[in-house]
Amino acid sequence: MIIYIVIFLVILTLIIIFFKKIKNKQAKINKIEKGTNYEKQIAKIYENKGYKVFYNGIAKGKNDEGIDLIAWADDEVILIQCKNHETHIKQSTLKIFYADATMYELKNKAKIKNRKVTKNFVSNSNLNYNAKFWLENNPTQINFIEIKI
Repeated sequence: MIIYIVIFLVILTLIIIFFKKIKNKQAKINKIEKGTNYEKQIAKIYENKGYKVFYNGIAKGKNDEGIDLIAWADDEVILIQCKNHETHIKQSTLKIFYADATMYELKNKAKIKNRKVTKNFVSNSNLNYNAKFWLENNPTQINFIEIKI
């Protein structure tokens, strides 16, 4: 009788582990879809303003070099990071975007040519205190834009 109970508990444990893995995988997929949909909606805003938009994050995935969207017009290039977060944006997130955008700009001088480069960080969330303070007191030239969709 005890052997049946042990077998039952082992099988039950394996079933629970299996369903937790499926749930975690689905949560990860939902998070990716949520981010992708937000990027598409932000891209449409720029397209409606007359910019041509390259969906860098969607096209390149994790190899996007920290730039989700690249919007350009004749004399301007806008490097855009989109964050569809539930929580406030941290200072470290802004610093990473600034470094990524600066590096992208340096690597792609030939493509950018003589266009004005703008760095826009777009989020449905707002900045935490440290991020707001850092952005206001450092000449990073990042535009923080809150867009709730």
